[in-house]
Amino acid sequence: MKLLIVDDEITARTVLKEHLGRLLAHAEIAEAENGAEALFQLLQYQPDLVLLDLMMPVTDGEVFLDVVEEWAAKKLIADLPRVVVITSFNDAAKLMELSNRPSVIKVLPKPITAITINLLKTLLHEL
Repeated sequence: MKLLIVDDEITARTVLKEHLGRLLAHAEIAEAENGAEALFQLLQYQPDLVLLDLMMPVTDGEVFLDVVEEWAAKKLIADLPRVVVITSFNDAAKLMELSNRPSVIKVLPKPITAITINLLKTLLHEL
């Protein structure tokens, strides 16, 4: 399995990478620190799952989602990526809107805790 972790906080990326690396011993894990870098990684790396923060500099998570969904609609990429949004954003209406996007399969809260990791573990086993 190929994973792409997109977060401007190196601590969040490191925590996710370490835990997911232990859960999925043979997984390939790439990282990006903003949405622009993530778009490049998506094209080059073609991950099975993207773990996406929303609030980032340069290009935020919502713009990333807009672009990949447009690319998929125009057949510029083969498949719509599966995205798990991991965010500290706490507007219930906005989170519901995000969860209804075609590329988003789950929205999880920050900070990243043991509960978050367990939810990801369950989700990864379902994929």
